[in-house]
Amino acid sequence: MLKINFKRTLKFSFLLLLILLVGIAFTACDLGTNDEVGPDGPEESYNISGQVVDFSGDPVDDATIVISEEESISVDDDGNWQASGLTGENKVELAEDGLPESYTVSDGESDLEFLMVNLPDVEADENNIQLKMEELTSDEFEGRLAGLSGAKDAEEFIYNYFDEYNLEKYPEKDSYKQEFNHYVYYPRQGSTSLMQIVNEEDSVIRDFEPLKNFIPRNSFAPASLNKDINSAEIHIYDGDINEKHEDNVLLVPENEAFSTEKIYASDNKTQIEATGVNEDYPIQSILAEASDNGVAGVIIRDYTPENHNYLSRTVSVDDSHDYQSEHPAVFSADSNTYQQLKQDSKDEDFVNIEIDYKFEEVTSNNIVGYIEGESNETLIIGAHFDHAGFGYNEYEEKVIYPGALDNASGTVAMMKLAKYASEFGTPEKNLVFAGFNAEELGLKGSRYFVDELSQMDNIQYINLDMIDDPIGLYNQEDKEVPLVAKLDRIFFEGMDLEGESVEDRINSDNLSFSNHPDVEYKDVMALSKPDIDEVIHTPADDMEAVDVDNISEIVDGLLIYLYNLAY
Repeated sequence: MLKINFKRTLKFSFLLLLILLVGIAFTACDLGTNDEVGPDGPEESYNISGQVVDFSGDPVDDATIVISEEESISVDDDGNWQASGLTGENKVELAEDGLPESYTVSDGESDLEFLMVNLPDVEADENNIQLKMEELTSDEFEGRLAGLSGAKDAEEFIYNYFDEYNLEKYPEKDSYKQEFNHYVYYPRQGSTSLMQIVNEEDSVIRDFEPLKNFIPRNSFAPASLNKDINSAEIHIYDGDINEKHEDNVLLVPENEAFSTEKIYASDNKTQIEATGVNEDYPIQSILAEASDNGVAGVIIRDYTPENHNYLSRTVSVDDSHDYQSEHPAVFSADSNTYQQLKQDSKDEDFVNIEIDYKFEEVTSNNIVGYIEGESNETLIIGAHFDHAGFGYNEYEEKVIYPGALDNASGTVAMMKLAKYASEFGTPEKNLVFAGFNAEELGLKGSRYFVDELSQMDNIQYINLDMIDDPIGLYNQEDKEVPLVAKLDRIFFEGMDLEGESVEDRINSDNLSFSNHPDVEYKDVMALSKPDIDEVIHTPADDMEAVDVDNISEIVDGLLIYLYNLAY
């Protein structure tokens, strides 16, 4: 008979149970604390690396990288750093002021570059930018056509702002105003342009709406501002102009008028870039030949999107041209109107046209503020504040062209940068903040300004014209522009703004600097929305056409740029 010692067996069982429990506890503890084990097995670790550079692009040797607010890594003498054995998602920051503010990584990265900058203590006031733009685009300023009362109100608007923040007067001047003379044309009070189709009995078959179906386009020379054309035949231009076209009207397709390289197209929108009188446009020679043969009027087809309610208004002026002489009147017509006129030509119907503009010499002012620096280098930030003015619709009502994107956006940005710069103390570079007038008339204000630059050396110029998202940074196509490269780093790498650097130039005040034969400049750069919106130079360019949040972000980037470049 087997005897069992229950006491000894109990002790032995208890010991086995204890060992088992301890083993389970260790296993559970190990599973709960091992960060490299997940539902699918151990999590792979990864390495990251990068470099820290300063505003000039040189390596920084005294910076610190912080990983998820825990691990700190010092850079080496070449600004390089590396972190290894990371798992999961990590936030990577520069302990000092830098751009971008941080990276978020969850996998290996080898090019995490930080730009160490001095960040100003201020940011753009979005609400104030909104208010200033709303004021500048209000009906009170009547579209800011240079030389008229609305643009003069805009002059005072900028003048008072510079005075409020105690900007200095331009060197050797006792005023912010820089006066110059130029010519301007505009519709007479209540003057409504007319275009209608009539039959042989002079009965009206159809009327076209001014500003919407057609618009006077007397930015070309030779052209007449005042015409009364009655029962004219309609001819389609075929490359030849002769005596049969005398006192009649020619229809000219846009590809004949401007040639294919002058047509700007994107996103299925096409616009003709003809803001200035340019001898390269075939329309110039067509008009000269039309003038020699006594043609009464020329109508150019202008492609516009279907939802485009107004045709673009151009106001460029060739000061050498006598707009009161007997030359053809020039019009743009939308595609539907142009096609209808072609059909009317085939039907041998006639056209009546009336146009009545005033042409006069006026006085305008650039508004220029100044902050003296400690070196002989000068940074100029400029924006044109004039716009396309106004027109009259079929009911003889005044229609205002507000010019929010073009160019209240750039003007208010320039003004805000002037305000902040006035609060930063004495800069290293001389700073000039210029509100240019009569840009829409052919860069007249900036050209006059550049003629006065003989006393300045080492000039850098930044032009702000139509700034919104996306933003384009334009250099001169035949010149490297360090200004662009540095702002590119801030905008597109540091702040993650939408846009790109473009090896091209825009037809704005920047050309007055880069094309001037007697001015030595270091860099010329322009900021502009690369995809020109369909509202440009129409009444639809109002505050609804812009995004003030985007404009504020661009001002913030420019503020960082200015602070590091000039202070």
